[in-house]
Amino acid sequence: MAYFITEDCCGCGLCARNCPVMAITPDSQCSPGSKVSCHNCEHRKPECPVASTSKQKQIINPRRCVDCGVCGWNCPKGAIVNAAGQKIERIPRKDWPKPMIDAAKCSACGICVQMWCTHGALDITRPQFRGDLSVTAYLANEKKCVGCGLCARECPMDAIRMNGENIVQHEVPRRSIFRRRTKAK
Repeated sequence: MAYFITEDCCGCGLCARNCPVMAITPDSQCSPGSKVSCHNCEHRKPECPVASTSKQKQIINPRRCVDCGVCGWNCPKGAIVNAAGQKIERIPRKDWPKPMIDAAKCSACGICVQMWCTHGALDITRPQFRGDLSVTAYLANEKKCVGCGLCARECPMDAIRMNGENIVQHEVPRRSIFRRRTKAK
């Protein structure tokens, strides 16, 4: 179930900038020149007074949302709620969960790096010599990590876990994003 942005949204865009799957965008009904009545102003004016400001209310595309909670951890107004209607509390960046990679389990397949780490926080170690099999994924840039946990959730080797998982305010089944297609019998 997707998260939702309430009317308390100040339009700062922190949620959108940190969303790992780009599920958050400005409300399309509040675009410059909009003549429709939107939920922000309830007025029909030639120019939307909300859209004329630089900040617009954000909306979450429920089809793209992966329920990671990063949007709520960023929100200065507490305008993010989960599917159960619970407000997601703001969390200081230093307390966000970070991936911990078990080098013994990691096969360096690169799925976490190439498919799921959209902010570029993870990388694969470079081989030290030809045929070196001790390569592994690692947290290359801690400042870029938003703590979404997609890398851990989608790791086929179960080599990644998130430290600080106790702050994640929801339970999401593993591999909820990537579903394998099965052949019809």
